[in-house]
Amino acid sequence: MKLIKIVVTSFLIVFVCNVQAESKNEKLSALLEITGAFELAEQMSDALMQQLSPLFPAEAQPVLKEISKSLNFDELKGTIIELNAKHYTEAEVQAMLDFYSSAEGRSIIKKMPLVMQESMQLGNIYGRLQAKKIIEQMKTQGFEPKAI
Repeated sequence: MKLIKIVVTSFLIVFVCNVQAESKNEKLSALLEITGAFELAEQMSDALMQQLSPLFPAEAQPVLKEISKSLNFDELKGTIIELNAKHYTEAEVQAMLDFYSSAEGRSIIKKMPLVMQESMQLGNIYGRLQAKKIIEQMKTQGFEPKAI
């Protein structure tokens, strides 16, 4: 009888944990949909294909397009959900869902790509300026950078 109680209790614990994990993963999936994370991944893939396209001759372009069509984001989606599940509690995921479902959250989502683009441009400029300063300081100490 004691063994049956242990087995049943263990089963219930595993079942509840699985339900909670499914619920959390479903919420994460919804969150990533709402924030456009999956669309962004597809846009980045499109941008990559545009960068690769000039590297190949005209006759290779149809092959490149077929490869692009065959890219599967389902694996990436699962991996992104697992990554987020590792770092966020279900309560945190729910709070993000609530926020990004609000008018303010939707407004931020719309503005985020532009803010990220401008931030990357600023970061690029800042990085080049800092690199130039460092190289100049190294030169004053008698060190010349290697040609890149």
